[in-house]
Amino acid sequence: MFKIFNLNSWSKLEKTIEHKSAIFLTQFSIIAVTGAAISMIHDFFFESWQTVLSDLLIVVIFLFCVLINERGRHLAAKLLFTVAGPATIFFYATLIPKSNGIYFYYFPIITITFLLFDKNEDRFKFGAIAYTLVLFLILEYFDYQPFGPPIYGDIASSTSYQLNLSVSLFVTIMSLVSFDKLNKIIEKKRAEALKLVNLKNKELKEINEELDQFVYSASHDLKAPLLSVLGLVNVAKYEVTDPTSLDYFGKIEQRVDKLNNFIKEVIEISRNSRTKVQLEVINLKNLIELTFENNNYLQDHLAVQIDCNVPEDLTFYSDRNRLEIIFNNLISNAIKYRKLDGSAHTIHIEASKAGKTLSVIIKDNGVGIAAEHQEKVF
Repeated sequence: MFKIFNLNSWSKLEKTIEHKSAIFLTQFSIIAVTGAAISMIHDFFFESWQTVLSDLLIVVIFLFCVLINERGRHLAAKLLFTVAGPATIFFYATLIPKSNGIYFYYFPIITITFLLFDKNEDRFKFGAIAYTLVLFLILEYFDYQPFGPPIYGDIASSTSYQLNLSVSLFVTIMSLVSFDKLNKIIEKKRAEALKLVNLKNKELKEINEELDQFVYSASHDLKAPLLSVLGLVNVAKYEVTDPTSLDYFGKIEQRVDKLNNFIKEVIEISRNSRTKVQLEVINLKNLIELTFENNNYLQDHLAVQIDCNVPEDLTFYSDRNRLEIIFNNLISNAIKYRKLDGSAHTIHIEASKAGKTLSVIIKDNGVGIAAEHQEKVF
């Protein structure tokens, strides 16, 4: 039965960090409507129909803010609130004496504006604050009454001062209370979401470990029969003299080698997630020469011209196994994906060391990587 007093039920937006400022706008607008309604009742008995209409206009503006804000037009609602709200109060203030304290309403508006905009909306926030301050300063330092002298006297001024002070304090306190409650709700949901994410991460880690173990075991189990097939092919090549059969055996051997290399890469990737980094002194020139030797089995590797501009004595600390995998992938790809138009194919390698940084450049004049695939390179 007290649902109407639950500030967080006033907005139907999802209670998330992304919606926090929008939810707060709905809550504050409803609080402002309540304050304007109280002022309307007072003005009906003690002031004039012009001030009652001003109160009504404030109610309409803030209700419209709620309407468009709840429908997803958050920035439009914020701008309506920060532009039309202060302007209406400014118009209201030109109808009554300064002693009525109508300027009190600018204080909660400025306070709320700081909380109303998201971090990517700073230009709107500071613009709205400057705009509100300008209106306040005009009322405070200039005798600005375009509609003539005040329309009611001292009794109304006295009651209006007390009312405006009370309502502005009410709006400020209720707005800060609603903002605090909203923060607590969002923080609670965030903590629950974080707990769920941690649980899912733990489950995912266990699944990945099981999958990694399976891939490693399966890859090892596949190597034995492949090596057996390769051995049988080599034996058959010595016993068979038919050229067609030898050609078939050669193709079988190539396919087995290709599959064996793929399994080797899978094992290396799996081993990479299992082993720690092992630092040792590495001679870069020797490592590069070894990598080219390991790729001598590739077709037409002798057709590649190698330009290696690496000092003989360039040494550094790193994990040798992982680095061998990286260099092997780069150089083998440079050999495999060369242009087949008859032009000379070159692989250029250079390296330099500065302090704790080693720079290695490997480039070739092969077919390259299409632009749509470059972001997938890892």
